Amino acid sequence: TEILLRKNYSIAYEYRLSHAYAASQKRLTDVIMHTESKKLLHKSLRMMRDNYISMQQADQADHIDKLIKANWR
Repeated sequence: TEILLRKNYSIAYEYRLSHAYAASQKRLTDVIMHTESKKLLHKSLRMMRDNYISMQQADQADHIDKLIKANWR
């Protein structure tokens, strides 16, 4: 399953590059909810935060940023 989650992350990245932020968020949510990899979780949260910023949803971006800062230094 971790292989599929890495694939979902890659798809989310491609969606982000295409400015399909909502589709990217859907893929990232799946990764965040199911991954056992702290590295993949961190990368996914950072991209999710950046997607929220791109969608001009500052409150959600701030929430994700707080999660990142609380768990990674």
